[in-house]
Amino acid sequence: MIKKLLYLKFRLNLNLFLLSIGLLGGFFWFTTNEKDLPNQHTIVENNLTFTEENHKEQDWISSHLSILEGGTISSLNTDYYLIPNKSKNVEALKGNVAFAISCPTPILVNNDPGLCGAVVTFIEPTPSSGNTVSQVAGLPSGSIFPGLTTNTFHELDASLNIVNTCSFTVTVTDNENPTITAPANVAVTTNTACTATGVALGTPTTADNCGVATVTSNAPAAFPLGTTTVTWTVTDNAGIQATATQTVTVTDNIPPTITAPSATTGTTNVACTSTNVVLGTPITADNCGVATVTSNAPAAFPLGTTTVTWTVTDNAGLQATATQTVTITDNISPTITALAATTGTTNVACTSTNVVLGTPTTSDNCGVATVTSNAPAAFPLGSTT
Repeated sequence: MIKKLLYLKFRLNLNLFLLSIGLLGGFFWFTTNEKDLPNQHTIVENNLTFTEENHKEQDWISSHLSILEGGTISSLNTDYYLIPNKSKNVEALKGNVAFAISCPTPILVNNDPGLCGAVVTFIEPTPSSGNTVSQVAGLPSGSIFPGLTTNTFHELDASLNIVNTCSFTVTVTDNENPTITAPANVAVTTNTACTATGVALGTPTTADNCGVATVTSNAPAAFPLGTTTVTWTVTDNAGIQATATQTVTVTDNIPPTITAPSATTGTTNVACTSTNVVLGTPITADNCGVATVTSNAPAAFPLGTTTVTWTVTDNAGLQATATQTVTITDNISPTITALAATTGTTNVACTSTNVVLGTPTTSDNCGVATVTSNAPAAFPLGSTT
């Protein structure tokens, strides 16, 4: 009784269905007469496969199924339909069905060298007998496909009605690196802050099969003294990067400055030199820093005026000089020891002209220049000092 009610419901739904969509396409006939049955009907429900042979007792199934009979058939547009089997005689079932065209599976390829895409070929879907297939979206087989393309096909019946649709995607991945050539190396000089600013680096040469997105570098705003390596990075529209390097050499061409101490004086010691002269400290400066400050001052300054040259050397080896005078005077008196008293006798003129005085003993830290006396040529009678 239940099966009869289900069958009546099925026939009612089927008649209503045929009235609404009977004009959309041809009809496909099933029969349960054993002589008219194909060898096997295969029915797929929720990824499970059923055949005529293993469904002797199953008469009705849900409509969300597909039947494979000499080709792929889309689900029947009825609430229920019969599974033909050899154990029962049922009336012929007339339902509107459409053979589903099958598109290729998604295609994934890399770009062809030098192209922002790839030449892709595929087999177009095959329509049912008497129908045609029209591509309504995407690109034809053999075209150069860009990144992502969706190809859509319609199956048309003889009246150009769309009876089925399928789509597949072609994805072309850009795996080709961009190219970059860095600008030529650059040599510049420092400013007063011991850096180089406003350096003209130039522009790298870049290229990519699908276009360059960005070109950047890690160049600082101010380059320090010495050599800095600048890395240029190009990024293409696929996010692939390539790098190239450029060197920027900064040299210091600004000499240091120096101001010598004021002139100074000193006095001699017993060696006729001055060893305790305080020279003072010169004032120096440099944009990149002072390395050394030296002078040619002797350990002991001689009597007289000595010019001291001060030399400042910066960290780049550049030098500057300034001079200072040191004047040494002798303030130590010489020494002299007079001779012993002597005597003489007069001549006919009552004088003595042959007195032998001898030589006094003298010394000086810086040397004796002269030794003189006031002795007369003829000593008179008496004592003469």
